[in-house]
Amino acid sequence: MDTVTEDSLALVLEALSTVTQVDNGKWLTPELATNIVGILLKNYARNVNDPISLSITTDIFTFLAGAEAPGVYQATVMATVPTLAPTIANNDGWICCSAMQILTAVFEGAKSGLGDGVVGALAPSLFVALGKAADPEAISEGCRLLTTLIRKDPAQLLAWSDSDGSTSLQRIGSFLGRLLSPDVEEAAGLATGDLLVTLFRKAGDAVAPMMKPLLEEIVKRLRTAKTATGSQSLIVPYAYLIHKEPDTVLNLLESTVLEDGQNGLQVLLRSWCENAETFIGAWATRISHITLTQLFMTPRPSLDTVTVKGDLIITAATSNVIVTRSRAKQTPHEYSQIPFRLKALKLILSRLQLDGDLAVLGGKQVDFDGASSVGDEEEWEDEDKVAEAMMLSQALNFETDDQPGTGLEDDELMEDPIMQVDFTENTISFLKECAARNVSNFNAMVDQLSAEEMMVVQSAISSSRA
Repeated sequence: MDTVTEDSLALVLEALSTVTQVDNGKWLTPELATNIVGILLKNYARNVNDPISLSITTDIFTFLAGAEAPGVYQATVMATVPTLAPTIANNDGWICCSAMQILTAVFEGAKSGLGDGVVGALAPSLFVALGKAADPEAISEGCRLLTTLIRKDPAQLLAWSDSDGSTSLQRIGSFLGRLLSPDVEEAAGLATGDLLVTLFRKAGDAVAPMMKPLLEEIVKRLRTAKTATGSQSLIVPYAYLIHKEPDTVLNLLESTVLEDGQNGLQVLLRSWCENAETFIGAWATRISHITLTQLFMTPRPSLDTVTVKGDLIITAATSNVIVTRSRAKQTPHEYSQIPFRLKALKLILSRLQLDGDLAVLGGKQVDFDGASSVGDEEEWEDEDKVAEAMMLSQALNFETDDQPGTGLEDDELMEDPIMQVDFTENTISFLKECAARNVSNFNAMVDQLSAEEMMVVQSAISSSRA
């Protein structure tokens, strides 16, 4: 590629990308793969600031590493790691970040483990980079690279220790401490959720010694999170752990007291309820939904005392007024405060409203053990309009895999039991059980819902599904 001009470089790389994918790379040999890697790395060094060529280059590395020809993955790794390991250790900013992107791309192609000696060759340089990188993009990319290593070969990574005797978990814990520090920009830690969930899923009991201080740091950072994506990255790991070990995690949250007097449970539930509707990613939205149903049904007094942000309070100053930035500062929005369980129920119902399934189920009048009816016949005269609104909201509901913290980059998550749960049937079953047993005073809580939410409850309980 020495004679390729800048204008034609992308075309040449695209052609090479297409060729490496032919017949799943069965025609490749280790020698040819080594030569291709050498050419790609030389071109990368000359065009390190070209994001377009880097994007195509990383794709090629993944295709090479995933080739079905024997020995090609090993050759790709052996030609890449020795060159790029010093690069990430000795640089910061874009050079460090782009080199990590290439390394991540290589390991994304691994089909069965990373290969013998890979962690030993890369980990020292990686942890040096993770310890000193100041650039947010480099920190974020380092988080992605570390997540990939844990996901692809947890046993090899957990078995590694550095020259001074520090274990890999200790080094990971130190890096997580940096990510969760208020001194690090929130944008740098948007991939923290993926790292934490992967660590909890793959490391198992090995992570137990660091669990308590780690979870305390997560909830402290959550209190100061400013963005919905940053909050999701910290909430989803808790949702996963509560789903797996509710009593242990809830006990820890209740005993964690922050500087402002709130305990960890209050901080988590308030942020969760405020951000849940903006969660991105199939797995993240599912684990959040399922764990909220689990918490709603948990007979724990502390869950009854937490209040969270409810609906917007419409005042004379905000009614029928176009709210500009300056006016918003002068007259900030006010929200009601409602019990956590009521907000959780609203969020659970919103998933059915978004899915749109309940809008077409229909249903008959339902009474709740002598409590006031979900609604009179007159209340449902606009049901068709509400159903149309639900179908529209379903059309507008989308998920994406190009956002940090979604977990969709991990193909294994698509096989996770959480992904096999039928959203609609699970929620209908939940609502029927709550109505039948009056779980958490469900019958009285229904009366506090909006007309649209009552319609969803009525349709679910009278449905023949689940």
